Amino acid sequence: MLSNITADPDLRAGTQVDLGLGLNFYAPEGALQGARLAAEFNLPVYRNLSGPQLETDFSATVGIQAVF
Repeated sequence: MLSNITADPDLRAGTQVDLGLGLNFYAPEGALQGARLAAEFNLPVYRNLSGPQLETDFSATVGIQAVF
């Protein structure tokens, strides 16, 4: 028996479906030529978790790419 119930791998099951919206901005010319800015925002729309787990309210990702 584990002393920390959240460390039990048998209690980490479940299903979650997220709805995401993402945007990409690309600079094909100019001072920022070849640069790309990407952003994505996700919201859970369905969740069926088993056991004591931390839930996700939302997630956001932002990235920058540059060509040298």
